[in-house]
Amino acid sequence: MGDDVAKWAAETNKSVHFLTETQFRYIKSLQDKGQVERAQMETYRALAEHHKANAENLGYIERALNAVKGAASGAWQALMQFGAPLNTGDRINDLQKQITTILAASG
Repeated sequence: MGDDVAKWAAETNKSVHFLTETQFRYIKSLQDKGQVERAQMETYRALAEHHKANAENLGYIERALNAVKGAASGAWQALMQFGAPLNTGDRINDLQKQITTILAASG
């Protein structure tokens, strides 16, 4: 970073986009007052906050993608079951439900 903190911050901000105009002006004012170390600390703080926010956003995106994946998988499984032949246990359960329904309607 060196002594020209504002220059470094401006150059880095072109690709990382971690500073607001107000933050940059504050860093520049610290440097202009000869408070280079404070300007460096403020720059690093802003950069750390930016990276933390990006990491949190990536967590949201990952959870959203996993939710979409789960929904798509569930829909696919439901489609795969549509029209599939029942196994013996499923057929017995289906017949028992039908018998229960008929008995309830006649009783």
